[in-house]
Amino acid sequence: MPEKGKFDCFDKARAFLEQNPKIHTKTIPGFDMNILNKCVSNNWILCSAEDWQIAHPLLKSKSFNWNCNAQFGIIYNDKINAATKNLIKTLKKN
Repeated sequence: MPEKGKFDCFDKARAFLEQNPKIHTKTIPGFDMNILNKCVSNNWILCSAEDWQIAHPLLKSKSFNWNCNAQFGIIYNDKINAATKNLIKTLKKN
């Protein structure tokens, strides 16, 4: 799992998993092909976000309905244009 404090959703998943004394979590520097290959060769289980679940042909995925939601935002140029202003205004309403 990513370092504690980086992603609230993974912190919640870690706390949930570590309630079981038989489960030991490991902190990793991030998700990349090297980590995915290590999961394959070492038979590790990876707790991942949905977008990583099809990233490696030798790994299978299983989704769980845990109460671990990820927050998302947008990044934009500091020289904001009208379209971006309108998008932000629309997103703030929802």
